[in-house]
Amino acid sequence: MAYRVLVTDDMPVNLMIASGLLEGFGLSCDTAASGEECLDKTLKNDYAAILLDYRMPDMDGEMTLKRLKSEVFLHIGREIPVIAMTGEEGEDAREKFLGLGFCEYIKKPIEPEELKAVLSRFMELSDDEKKSASGNTDVIRRLKTIDLLSVEDGIRHCGNEELYLDALKIFSDSASARAAETDRLYRDNDIKGFGIKVHAIKSTLRAIGASDLSDFAAGLEAAADGGSVEYINENAADFLSELTRLSDALSGIISEPDNGNFSDKTDDKPAITDAQLSDAYRTLNECLSFFDYDSMKIVLDSLSDFNIAEEEKKVFDEIASALLTLDRDRMKELLSGKVSSGEQL
Repeated sequence: MAYRVLVTDDMPVNLMIASGLLEGFGLSCDTAASGEECLDKTLKNDYAAILLDYRMPDMDGEMTLKRLKSEVFLHIGREIPVIAMTGEEGEDAREKFLGLGFCEYIKKPIEPEELKAVLSRFMELSDDEKKSASGNTDVIRRLKTIDLLSVEDGIRHCGNEELYLDALKIFSDSASARAAETDRLYRDNDIKGFGIKVHAIKSTLRAIGASDLSDFAAGLEAAADGGSVEYINENAADFLSELTRLSDALSGIISEPDNGNFSDKTDDKPAITDAQLSDAYRTLNECLSFFDYDSMKIVLDSLSDFNIAEEEKKVFDEIASALLTLDRDRMKELLSGKVSSGEQL
């Protein structure tokens, strides 16, 4: 039976890369997009280890670890190794995270061999890692024409070409929403929130091989941490412009992922019944209440077998888009009018 590991990070690209690497090591993997979801899933599942992003919005890695130790581990009757994922590095960083109670730490973007070395301290790993697919030559060639991207670095961070292309698809689809949210925080003068958001984007950019843009983000993050509003004012717009430029360049190369879009389905399928439609909304709502995003994806995928009225298609499309960026508030809003008041979150 494969060991089961929980990865917690608020960025979908980071979750996808870590999950792909873990599965390549012969491990079973669950994901959580927040500290609250991490606590919830750890209560309900038997994990051999937890990979926990240190800097997340709302409940950060340090607070999540404290609650794991003071609440969850006491409830389940055992401690689980918790490994910090962070952009910090060096012996001082290791001492910091060990002092906070983490069992170990690993630098982001994750290097496959380093991750394997850390995890091997806590469990037995397979040597049967995923190999690169061979049908991506033209896509890789075109990606190499993007001046903001080092394809070689991205493949190295992701472990193979297939995972790298998946990471780029997720990044391309979510980048505009992330940029808009970062811009909103900046315009609202929420410097702390802006710094946290830029930090998350920074690690994702480095993971996909956009090191220069990641360094740009690191400068803005440092400015936010130090309260240097003048630096942010001088550079935020340029950073967001370059982020958008990278996203646009990728969207012209990377094919659209299957994210549950229902608007282009053919009509040679049975019409969904009212009972089936109601059950789909109810199940999606229940899955959202338990942070079970994997099951939500399964439900949305299953709906492609039916003809669905245009109005409902649009709702499911929006839910799928919100799921792609792990926007829980938006999913909750979309489902609120589709289930009875007693069933709402």
